[in-house]
Amino acid sequence: MPVQYVSDTFGQTTGVLISIDDWNQLRRRHPDVDEIEGGLPQWQKDVIDERMLLLKQHPEQVTSLEDFLAELESDGEGI
Repeated sequence: MPVQYVSDTFGQTTGVLISIDDWNQLRRRHPDVDEIEGGLPQWQKDVIDERMLLLKQHPEQVTSLEDFLAELESDGEGI
């Protein structure tokens, strides 16, 4: 599914555009998608804000997805 990202004047991604065909396919697979209200509950936003702050304060603790998956594989955990 090709997507286009929408950014504001600061370069922050603010939205995603998909084709109407892809949207209709999503609606067929997930009929309740139209009922999902925009936005997250405040408690979820608070958790995200807290985690983002911790990441900014301790960037050395951030692991890339590739490194994380490689670590799982090397530990014999598998996916």
